[in-house]
Amino acid sequence: KKKAKKKKKKLTIEDLEPYWNKGIPRINTLFQKDRFLLIYDKGWRMRNIFKKFYILKYNPFWWTDQKHDGKLWNLFNYKTDIIQALGGIHGMLEHTLFKGTYFPSWEGLFWEKSSGFEETMKFRKLTNAQRTGLNQIPNRRFTLWWSPTINRANVYIGFQVQLDLTGIFMHGKIPTLKISLIQIFRAHLWQKIHESLIIDLAQTLDSQTDTLGIEIVQKETIHPRKSYKMNSSCADIVLYCNSLWHCSSTTLISDLNDVFDQKFTSKYWIDIQLRWGDFDSHDIERYVRSRYLDFCTDLQSIYPSTTGLMIGFDLAYNLYSAYGNWIPGIKIVFIQCLSKLIKVNPSLFVLRERIRKGVQLYSSDPSAQSLSSKNYGSLFMNEVVWFVDDTNVYRVTIHKTAEGNFATKPINGAILIINPRTGQLFVKIMHSSLWDGHRRLGHYSKWKCAEEIVSLLNSIPKEELPGKLIVSRKVLLEPLEVHLLDTSNIKVIGTDLLIPFYTLMKLNHINDVVLKSKVSKLLIFNIYDNWLKNSSSYTAFARILLILRGLHINYKKTISILNINYKNLSFSKYLWPNLDAQEWINVEVILKDLIINDYCQRHKITTSSLTQVEIRDIILGLEQYLKPKSNSSSNIKHEKEMTSSKTVSKDNVVIKSFTKSPYERIKFKSKKNWKPRLQKKINTFAIVRNLFINKNEKFNANSRIFLISKHLVLKFASISDTCSETFGYIYGKDSIEFNNISEIICISIPPQLVSGLSLAMAIKHIPHKSTDDFEILGWIHLTAYTENQILSRNLRYHAKLITNIDGLNGNKSIFVILFVSNSYSTLKAFSLTAEGFRNSLSTNIEKLDKDNIKKYLRKVSISLSNKFQGFFFGSKK
Repeated sequence: KKKAKKKKKKLTIEDLEPYWNKGIPRINTLFQKDRFLLIYDKGWRMRNIFKKFYILKYNPFWWTDQKHDGKLWNLFNYKTDIIQALGGIHGMLEHTLFKGTYFPSWEGLFWEKSSGFEETMKFRKLTNAQRTGLNQIPNRRFTLWWSPTINRANVYIGFQVQLDLTGIFMHGKIPTLKISLIQIFRAHLWQKIHESLIIDLAQTLDSQTDTLGIEIVQKETIHPRKSYKMNSSCADIVLYCNSLWHCSSTTLISDLNDVFDQKFTSKYWIDIQLRWGDFDSHDIERYVRSRYLDFCTDLQSIYPSTTGLMIGFDLAYNLYSAYGNWIPGIKIVFIQCLSKLIKVNPSLFVLRERIRKGVQLYSSDPSAQSLSSKNYGSLFMNEVVWFVDDTNVYRVTIHKTAEGNFATKPINGAILIINPRTGQLFVKIMHSSLWDGHRRLGHYSKWKCAEEIVSLLNSIPKEELPGKLIVSRKVLLEPLEVHLLDTSNIKVIGTDLLIPFYTLMKLNHINDVVLKSKVSKLLIFNIYDNWLKNSSSYTAFARILLILRGLHINYKKTISILNINYKNLSFSKYLWPNLDAQEWINVEVILKDLIINDYCQRHKITTSSLTQVEIRDIILGLEQYLKPKSNSSSNIKHEKEMTSSKTVSKDNVVIKSFTKSPYERIKFKSKKNWKPRLQKKINTFAIVRNLFINKNEKFNANSRIFLISKHLVLKFASISDTCSETFGYIYGKDSIEFNNISEIICISIPPQLVSGLSLAMAIKHIPHKSTDDFEILGWIHLTAYTENQILSRNLRYHAKLITNIDGLNGNKSIFVILFVSNSYSTLKAFSLTAEGFRNSLSTNIEKLDKDNIKKYLRKVSISLSNKFQGFFFGSKK
């Protein structure tokens, strides 16, 4: 006010804006509508103090009043500040089971407030005990979500108890968490994950036998309890080699600078360890290292050799690492393999789905949306879509026994698969003999159904495969997703539309064939008959929907509306009567009225009160109008056979135990096939006969030209193997006619050990009287690798040779590469520049890109000659 008076101007809101929420009382209190009355509210602060004596509710803000003092605080940044104070979103999620769900990001996730079970039980008459049990469900979800923080040694100090059939340790008595974890790992899931990871790794190693020099990949027979036995261990996979591997010292998978300075071995083991981490200890690298050192030094663990590798997986945080000795090339294979395996392993997928359901956390990703009335039109796009109905897979007849009890007997069932675009109907008959010897048939049937669907998908051409499978019952989602993970990229989704495809089994045409079948077989029908000649697939599918819902609501009336005469139809190739377009329109109107009237009678409403959208949803069978029935999940039953496994007691006594457990029982053994390698070697000679040398390359006019005997190159190719590089020193002399031409006349083959990209060979060349008249010009090797893969290694090796071999002239020496692929071969020669020689021994060449490497090299002209033959020699040792 003083400043305004001095400037002789009136105060405006803009002038007061910087001070609006400042001062006590706040400036904005001067402009409220009650400002004239507040001056009469004398003693308000004293009255607030005395209120605590006659008002029971405690008021923590007795010392202020919002009308008199203004708002002394704001909570605009409260949420942001609290999140930052608690370590940020990612720091908070580290305390939870979020990483166990394996969602890529927390964005787009939502909590399902209550499960379907809670919803159905909420309005029933329940006892107090039942009501209390219902209230425990949200508590159980809370405990499971925060379990990495709650269930840890720093919170519950004392004795640890291992959860049955898992490797999870409970640090205190937390019954709600124990129930959740047992539910997640039900049906031996821990053992199944362990076995599945072993098989996936064994198959990966089997595909890399040539690269790694493996002769046999063998999955060891282990005790079924091995995966959760935490005080000793044994090998899961053993690799055998005909020759010897040069092993590195023990390092982590993340350490890329391995030194292969340990002893040689022909056996190499792999041990897979699972764990359930918590917030304090989920450093998987530290865990794997400590386990490796413990088990390799104790007396109870059995390993076939001193060289091996331990791989650890943390199932709660989806982390992995490996520690141990490494053989050449295997670390790169495991880096690529484990990153893929952690994403796509089917058993890990089942675990993550169970964790997501346990904490009721779901993604709003549009790609995972189920079919509804909103995206119903997507059925008729270019993508092939199949509806799968498994309602009639397991069917029984009920009869009364002599004792007066009711018993069930399985009869033939069927899987119904419908293509809505073409009307093609696959009826896979499930013969009643399939259920013999199995228990919990309701559970087993959905896994068997998924298995049959996958076998059908594998039997049809790739062009006809569907891009999407829509299951009529959501209990089939998990079995199908598990079975399809290994076979294809087909999406499996549920549907909110209850389309009664199962009523097709009410048609005598189909039901009689199913019931009379003596074996399981596949039948194909067309439920559109010949409708697609005059109608679109959209119209035909809408017509089928009306017919099927009519059959579901009132079978007899619908049959009379359609005027179906089974005596005439039994000799026809069609399922429905042959009506013209107008007759079908009349039938559709009658069926629509039948469905709407039935719905209105059941819900005691008038048809006029329904909107067109509601009528469409009723006909489509939207879930909010018709509630579905659901079954609980199950697992496949396995045969029980006796197997034996060895363990060692504390006193070093070998104990042989026999088990009937169906887990950890899959056998895997692969042996390297020598035939393809032999054929490749035979083909090498034929490919090298048509050797390609690029004559258009530009060389320095004063540079030296090298001639090599064609006979020598062919002979070198015939004794070489493209699966493992072959190395030799080259000897020659200057041409008599031309000073700038050198002739390569001799190749010396030293003793050498080759495995993958790591080439270990003798640096010291073998002196021989045959080479007294020649000088050493460098070296040659045959390889199947590309130029970019081996140039950095050759550069370093060539520099070492120049340093260590007497008589090898750095300016004149070269290295020759004979590249051989499946279809062509080429010959190239290189020499070192002065800068290349200086830097190759000091710089880390392997980390340079190809452009920098080529600065250190000079291309040399090399040609084939038939004028001289040349000769070989090698060591007798």
